Amino acid sequence: MKRFLWCVVTLMAAMACTREEDADPVILFVTPNTREATATDKIYFDINSNTINSEISLFEIERFDKCYGSKIVYSTAPRSKTFNYRFVYDLPNYTEDQIVEFIFYATDNLGNTQDIHISITVHTNSVGIEELSGITLYSPLSGKNDAFSFGLMQSVNSKTALPEQLDICVCEAAEGSELLPTGWTSATQLRFCKVNSFNYAAATAQSVEVVYANSVTEPMVDELSIDDIIFVGRDNRAIAVIRIVNIYDAQGVENDRYDVNIKPLVKGEDEGEDNDESEDGEGDIVEDEDSSTEQDKV
Repeated sequence: MKRFLWCVVTLMAAMACTREEDADPVILFVTPNTREATATDKIYFDINSNTINSEISLFEIERFDKCYGSKIVYSTAPRSKTFNYRFVYDLPNYTEDQIVEFIFYATDNLGNTQDIHISITVHTNSVGIEELSGITLYSPLSGKNDAFSFGLMQSVNSKTALPEQLDICVCEAAEGSELLPTGWTSATQLRFCKVNSFNYAAATAQSVEVVYANSVTEPMVDELSIDDIIFVGRDNRAIAVIRIVNIYDAQGVENDRYDVNIKPLVKGEDEGEDNDESEDGEGDIVEDEDSSTEQDKV
């Protein structure tokens, strides 16, 4: 009986040693809150890692997609045997569907590394923008509405409207000239850029934002012509895209005007929203193309 018990104890000890030798020195578990999302969504990953050695010395997260390539979006040195964390990430404003791969790396003090790859399918929000048509901007010399307000979502007269309503204004005519001025400016510090290659008919909020953010903008746009596509925004955020439908510059000044269609990304004051849309966010898109947000440990 004693011999039997000794054999059992010896076998269990041997099995324990084998399990310890065969065990991975670094253990890593990552649980995403979703496998499918929409551009600018906020997603998160619950991370649990530990090591049989002294400590997790480095933890990194790499993001890869065909739009922006590869980038380390999170890196920390836990300096502890266990690392529990919730990583929150604001997806960029992709203009086409993407498979976004996140790679999680946990490395211990002896250089042992464990990694996990997780792919997220990201769909673009390609909903079109509601268009305002039949907007007319007259020459300032006509005495008619020569400006446009995004707060009111209508044309206004620069002589009688409030200064904060003069988002787009037809420039003043040269002294002694009856010609329709060829430029627009803004009394509310909006900026403009002309991108005639843009597909106005297929415009979405995302495509307008991307083109505006990657264009050189000016406080005035000049040399306007029929079919010009004009982007309007404040700082790095687009507010609208405009197409010039017709330009009339007949004898006299009474009927000189621009006929335009506008696709705004903002809503008027009567709908209860400010002209400046939501704060920067992922999406917060905060640093270049990324909008990663490193949240509290769990």
